Amino acid sequence: MNYRRRSALQARVPPSEIPHTLEGGVLSVFPDTNPRRLAAWLDETRAAAATESELLLFLVLIAGVRLRVGRDELVPVFENLWTWLTSAPRRMPPALAELVIEALTPELKRAIERRGWRFGPGGELIKRRGRPPEARAAWTAALLAEHHLVAHGALAPKARTLATSLAAVLLGRESVESPEFYRTRHRIGIPDPSRLDRAIRERYETWLAQHAIQVRDPAAPNEEVELRAAWRERHRPLTQFLGSYGAEQFARLILEEIPEAFWAPFSRLGVSTNSTARKPNPAKTSVRRSRRASSGPRNPHASISARRPRR
Repeated sequence: MNYRRRSALQARVPPSEIPHTLEGGVLSVFPDTNPRRLAAWLDETRAAAATESELLLFLVLIAGVRLRVGRDELVPVFENLWTWLTSAPRRMPPALAELVIEALTPELKRAIERRGWRFGPGGELIKRRGRPPEARAAWTAALLAEHHLVAHGALAPKARTLATSLAAVLLGRESVESPEFYRTRHRIGIPDPSRLDRAIRERYETWLAQHAIQVRDPAAPNEEVELRAAWRERHRPLTQFLGSYGAEQFARLILEEIPEAFWAPFSRLGVSTNSTARKPNPAKTSVRRSRRASSGPRNPHASISARRPRR
């Protein structure tokens, strides 16, 4: 099997490859996301509700890091093992290291298959047959976005349309059918996102205030509306913290401050969120709906590819 043979120094992730913005973090956690479609979606939300793009990106980033499906992959295991064997203090000759890895390969494959998968960076390994719910993070982000937009003035139908559009953007799909969105909510018990949304927003506000303190920029009084808005605009991107930690490491720090119980309704098992919408049963449909009425919002920016362009 092909894998990179790198020294311990070469194996370190270059700082330039670590995302240091909220948008970069979202694109890293949801690798199929096209940045132009994400930017277009944010523009639509600003027109529909009195919300801030940075806070929406923060919600999506936290949900993505916490509910992303992770599992051990064979190639990274080979790369890390080769680096470990050939680095100090072992300094095993490269040819011998390759021989050792080749001998261990069958057992390593079986061990990885037995380990299963996990939700998030610190989740327990889940040994379960079938495909894991890899779309769960995107659907949860969409549910949080819908609740957040309604709370900030968006009309419920518009917020639902924007939520389904966000799911399509994060999954790299042209569109998401409305029945799929409703069915997903029902399959995870129609969870109330208000508690989780409030917890994430509180953490955002706390860190925004800390960001201002760190750069010695005191908050303007609430009565000074324009000055207060300008102050928030300076600190909404959380530039200092994201620059220091990196987007994903910062998200993990935030997750330590949110009770695990808040995520339980969104990480239930026995639920599949990878399926596509089922065709309606004619026997149970009294009125035949038009194709346009039954489908979710198509990509409103047809000139923009659904998935992120590959280099």
